[in-house]
Amino acid sequence: MEKFKTIAKITAALSVLLVLAVTFYIVLKPDFYAGQSETIIGKPLPLRETSTKQISKIEYRSYLEVNGLSGLIPLAIPIILSLFGFWALFWKAKTGKVIIWVSVILLILFSFLAMFSIGLGYIPAVIAMIIAAIFNSFFA
Repeated sequence: MEKFKTIAKITAALSVLLVLAVTFYIVLKPDFYAGQSETIIGKPLPLRETSTKQISKIEYRSYLEVNGLSGLIPLAIPIILSLFGFWALFWKAKTGKVIIWVSVILLILFSFLAMFSIGLGYIPAVIAMIIAAIFNSFFA
């Protein structure tokens, strides 16, 4: 029985590490957003469109450049939830099992709601936290 609690703690710690790795990757990656800007050089002649040049430039910006410091708030949510789920594994009472399942459900909800921007990166951490909750609830 103690072996399953140890496995749950290890997978929950892995979940915390995965969440931190994804968060740092999102914040530090320089090409989070790729936008294209076009510049027209020259004046068009009335009947000729070939007198102008159009230059396209792709700009890369980081997550913080796009969202500012307020963009760190959504990134703090999975960190807090995974740390809270890891912390709940050390409780002896039944409330620890409830808290870890609540953190799992909230992590799943966060990943689903943010699926098209940053949520997809947190799926491995969610899976690790689900495994930790299963080992803590059903086998320990």
